[in-house]
Amino acid sequence: MTIQDVFAIQSYHGYMFQILLAEALFLPLLLRRDKFWLRALIGIPVYAVVSWILANLLQFVFPPLTSFAIFLLSFALGVVLFKSSIRTLIFCYAGAMLIQNLAHNIEGVIYIPLAEHFNLVGQFFLSFGVMVLVYVAAYFIIINRMRGDIESIVPTTGALFLSIFSAAFCYLVQTLLKNLMPDAHWIVTLPLILCDAVTLLFAFVFVSYLAKQKENWELERLVAQSDSYYAAVGANIEAINMKVHDLKHFVDGASIEQDGLAELKKVVDDYESTAKTGNKALDNVLTNYILLCRRKNIPFTFSVDSESLSFMKPGDLASTFGNLLSNALEAEEKLEDKGKAYIAFKVVRKGEMVSAHIENYWPESINFVRGLPLSTKGDALNHGYGTKSVSYVVKKYGGTISFSHENAVFEANALFPKQD
Repeated sequence: MTIQDVFAIQSYHGYMFQILLAEALFLPLLLRRDKFWLRALIGIPVYAVVSWILANLLQFVFPPLTSFAIFLLSFALGVVLFKSSIRTLIFCYAGAMLIQNLAHNIEGVIYIPLAEHFNLVGQFFLSFGVMVLVYVAAYFIIINRMRGDIESIVPTTGALFLSIFSAAFCYLVQTLLKNLMPDAHWIVTLPLILCDAVTLLFAFVFVSYLAKQKENWELERLVAQSDSYYAAVGANIEAINMKVHDLKHFVDGASIEQDGLAELKKVVDDYESTAKTGNKALDNVLTNYILLCRRKNIPFTFSVDSESLSFMKPGDLASTFGNLLSNALEAEEKLEDKGKAYIAFKVVRKGEMVSAHIENYWPESINFVRGLPLSTKGDALNHGYGTKSVSYVVKKYGGTISFSHENAVFEANALFPKQD
């Protein structure tokens, strides 16, 4: 073995890029470490050089280990780049191995019977084209459909074992046949394609289903919490109103010539002006935000057809509009120009539909993911449930909700079918 052999570029080096691209498909599901792009900028060239040399060395020592060694190096790079748990990394990287293997075997189905018609350039474009098609399909059919926090799902499912076993099985079968029985390699290509596809669909769709169920349970828990919270708020408001009512009689019967007494009367009048829409759950929510906005000097106006929301359970109503108003209030509190702050809330019946509209001033840009505003709290896994729970509840009643941001105005518009 010469120095030229160590640094020679061979066709099997294509695997190091194929597996890396397959692993990159899982980027949205993995938690990145600090200085991720700097780590990638340094780590990827190191991975490429080491894989390149190691692959050539293994071709002289034990060729069947070549692909597996490159995969282990790519996994080590993943540990450097991502802070997701090892279980999650194994699950996603096993999926990447299956996707790469699927693309390779589909390429084989086309290439093997027509090998004599392909030159080296033609084989390259066939391999590249099949890889792109399979990778794009895998991303949109499987990876892009995954929801929720897979960190808490993967360790509790048999999908982890299934993905590892299937990836190892496909690798071993393909490697053994390629090296020991090259003439029979094409015979198992179709079964391997089936194994790759079924495992990917079962393991990842199953995990996606569990993650979605977990998210729904969390949303239901948040709705229940909102119900309890606004019930407590309602009880507090009623107690305050009773005290304010008694105090108002005292103030009205006293002389208001003194400045202190006049100020006290103003405070009493402010606290007595609670929401009275006729919907008790909505009154509790609105009164809470009337008092909060008044305390923070944020104009809050509302116009509500209370009967149009009578079909909603108190907890669902409180969760939906409480979350929307909470987000609006949080945004207005952050404004540097307090003079432009405002919140407006309107509910009207339009024919056979009920429309709910909330808007507030927000001059900065907002990123949207799948139609929902992206959380600004810096932790996508643990925040952002507010708008998700709103969307979840609205859909539960057959409605739709949309968010928009134009001309420094953020809007949330929910539309429900009329329900008697």
